[in-house]
Amino acid sequence: MAEAPERKDTDVVLERILAQIVDNFVAGFISTIIGAIFFGIGLAFQGTSEILSSISVLIGVLIFLAIFFGYEPFLEYRWKGQTVGKRAAGIKVVKENGDEIQIKGALLRNIPVIGFIFPYFGFFSYPTALIAIGTSNKRQRIFDKVAGTVVIEE
Repeated sequence: MAEAPERKDTDVVLERILAQIVDNFVAGFISTIIGAIFFGIGLAFQGTSEILSSISVLIGVLIFLAIFFGYEPFLEYRWKGQTVGKRAAGIKVVKENGDEIQIKGALLRNIPVIGFIFPYFGFFSYPTALIAIGTSNKRQRIFDKVAGTVVIEE
């Protein structure tokens, strides 16, 4: 069992912001490229087979959504609490007791990402997250508390 992080270990607010910007760019870029490939395949089939065209576009949309919404929880679990952005910023997610994050914690702490399918959610979610981080003893967002996780310096 690892040592439980203290308050000073979680004072990584600017690093978290940097990591989120990088992760949004990476997830958006990858999902857009892959989605565009399948959309292009769908357009290529449009004149010959409407079914293949529709299936290709649907697959593209599903892959886009899977990457966009699954990027952070998948990498946090597989890369021991890190994503591309968190690695770049030198931070990682751990359980409150200091142990490595598990898939359940990675999924729970990233539930707010699903809210981005609703208009204006992102406009409110980032300020809400910053307020929660600023008022929490261990700099936790609401869903970090639900998941029992904290973000610490690597």
